Amino acid sequence: MPQQGTPERGEPRTEPEIIMPNRRFGRPEGGSGIRVFVIGRGGRRTYFAKPGPLTALVAAIVLGALLVVTFVIVLGVFLIAILVVGVVVAALILSGVLRGYLRTRWRSRPY
Repeated sequence: MPQQGTPERGEPRTEPEIIMPNRRFGRPEGGSGIRVFVIGRGGRRTYFAKPGPLTALVAAIVLGALLVVTFVIVLGVFLIAILVVGVVVAALILSGVLRGYLRTRWRSRPY
């Protein structure tokens, strides 16, 4: 039994298959969907079918759902930002009013 190289020594475990340039892999007739052909020891050929109307419908629904979720998140962030700005403005106004009130009380205090 021939010994194969080990990965520790850096030698390949299998020999790569050399495919001649004149060899053709055509799409099987009448076939649709995904096909995987195993050629020899480890070679693969994958065919992808053209998307049909149902695939386009599902993709549009998924894309629409992602857009809706994104819109809701952005709208939520915007509304929270408006709330934070409102609270900061109210705090600044209240701070100015209290500062003026306390300043007049502090000055009118008898020594």
